[in-house]
Amino acid sequence: MEYIIHFDFAALTIMITVMLHFLYKKTISTRSTLVFTILLWVALTSTILDVLSVVTINHASVLPLWINYLLNAVYLITFNTSVALYYTYVLFNIKKNKPLTIKDKLGMFMPIGFVILLVATTPLTKLIFYFDGNFKYQHGPCMSLLYVIALYYMGVALYRTIKYSYMFTTGQKSYCILLFNWKYCSCSIPNVLS
Repeated sequence: MEYIIHFDFAALTIMITVMLHFLYKKTISTRSTLVFTILLWVALTSTILDVLSVVTINHASVLPLWINYLLNAVYLITFNTSVALYYTYVLFNIKKNKPLTIKDKLGMFMPIGFVILLVATTPLTKLIFYFDGNFKYQHGPCMSLLYVIALYYMGVALYRTIKYSYMFTTGQKSYCILLFNWKYCSCSIPNVLS
């Protein structure tokens, strides 16, 4: 598989810019700002791991296979966790200080828990990805499920952002739009170009 990492470098630039702006402007500490701060760090880690995993995939025959499995698994988990955190950020902005319902908690944790289980077991199951006999990276039969779950989080977050837009400040709406577009592009562009 041929990967284009130019988008990752653009994402890194955007992420660092957003992080610096947010951390510089952050004046209050709420559960929303905590989740957003964690989201930024997880998204930055995910983007860096994406670049590293592309480099190691291209040299899979000379590196221990466990390094490739580890880097790719942690990348996929952080990528999907960042989308779950985006949804959590939107949900916390809507709920403010109100407790979350069981339905909210299930919608937040069940999909990402399933992703983590699938990715963590992939060296044994080959459901998400694997390396064939020639050390070539291959998608497993359930790889597209990760994108479906990411799109679920993004769709619900976008719906709630629009429905409850009156509960967001202008800055929060701007961050939500930026994050939605960034995550949507990182989900769709690699699939369209491959």
